[in-house]
Amino acid sequence: MRHKILDLVGDLSLLGFIPQAHYLAYKAGHHLHVQLVQEISK
Repeated sequence: MRHKILDLVGDLSLLGFIPQAHYLAYKAGHHLHVQLVQEISK
């Protein structure tokens, strides 16, 4: 479980900051994380 959280935090760091939010990741992976980062950066 911690591994998945660290993956999410690492992928969100691509933004240059970590958005303050409540995160719920269910069956998440790098592909979904990158999609999230792309949507946030728009």
